[in-house]
Amino acid sequence: MPPQVVLIYVADKPVATRGETIIFTAWIVNDSGGRLHNVRLVPRSFTNEALERLEYSAKPPEADLHIGTLAAGESAMLSFSYVVSAADHLYGGELISAMEVTGMSRGRIIRDEHDAFVALNEVPYSLSGSPIGASGGQSTSSS
Repeated sequence: MPPQVVLIYVADKPVATRGETIIFTAWIVNDSGGRLHNVRLVPRSFTNEALERLEYSAKPPEADLHIGTLAAGESAMLSFSYVVSAADHLYGGELISAMEVTGMSRGRIIRDEHDAFVALNEVPYSLSGSPIGASGGQSTSSS
């Protein structure tokens, strides 16, 4: 069996609303019979529907992204979080977080990549935080 590193990357919820925290979790698995060296998790991109570059609100320190050596069958886990902003809801659609894992085995570079998707709820928000299309004034009726 050829050496293989597997990345399993998921978000803790399929849909999020403004102000919610999303937890992205990466499991890096040595799915081979040999030892892998220089294993590293590489954040590729994190964007909203407008392809704006987003920053995680919490992420592992840079040094933790370098996992090092994984024995056969061994795995490592890293988590990232993000708080959905009002600006994300201006565009609707989804948030896309892309990760890659690389490693070395018998002098060869091996890799895997995976994307995690989180849909934004159907109600877009303005930057002020109120739903777009919502009436800001009071409704009155006359009989």
